[in-house]
Amino acid sequence: MEDTEELEQLPHTVWVTWEAEYNLGYIRLQEIAEGQAAIQKIVPYPRGGGEVILDFSKKGVLLGIEFVGIRAMPPSMIPKNVREQG
Repeated sequence: MEDTEELEQLPHTVWVTWEAEYNLGYIRLQEIAEGQAAIQKIVPYPRGGGEVILDFSKKGVLLGIEFVGIRAMPPSMIPKNVREQG
């Protein structure tokens, strides 16, 4: 089986959430059971104002990406009304 055939069979759903109250965004790449995110790699945002946290399973599978602080989030994740205020 070629690589492209394998990719066509993979699910392509991701879930994106943003919590204004906590200034957090999250991209979930698959369903995540409680305790499944066993390893976290924290990356400071280069220009300050937040950080990016990569959540991995015990086996090293990337489960999700958390954005802490509005500056660290991709603009498309930030609700339009919040972008307009900034």
